[in-house]
Amino acid sequence: MESEKKDVLQQNSSEESKQPAAEGTFSDAAWKDASEKKKNKVKSGKKRSKIKKIVGGFFTAIVVVTLVFFLVVLVINKATNKPYVFGYATYTIVSGSMEPKLEIGDVILVKKVNSLDDLKVGDIITYHGRQGDLAGKTVTHQILRIEGDKIVTRGIAKWVT
Repeated sequence: MESEKKDVLQQNSSEESKQPAAEGTFSDAAWKDASEKKKNKVKSGKKRSKIKKIVGGFFTAIVVVTLVFFLVVLVINKATNKPYVFGYATYTIVSGSMEPKLEIGDVILVKKVNSLDDLKVGDIITYHGRQGDLAGKTVTHQILRIEGDKIVTRGIAKWVT
């Protein structure tokens, strides 16, 4: 008798799965299909997030290594009293002679030139003063004129009215 009940129950359950689902409900097949799609999305999302993590980590490592390299080069150059790194140096403006273009406290990046031919009237240059009040000081001024191998400079603050 019990085996007959099991057979009847199995027949009923197999007949129910063959019948279409009532309106507004999902059949077992639809649930399985939706579940599979969700699993596939989760798997592809995990793959994307792993790739993003790897790429992000790679770029972070490159940035950190580059910054550490430049920091080491700057420290070594500062310790050996060589201000230029790859032909460039940084200076801080300490006077108002170039205001309003360059203000006190501004940090500037200076490119080393190899020849006077690289300079022209109107360029702003940084140099070490040799005479008068500027002797031994680092000066940033604008070129007024070039006379042979001499350069005449001036702070622009005196020109602004």
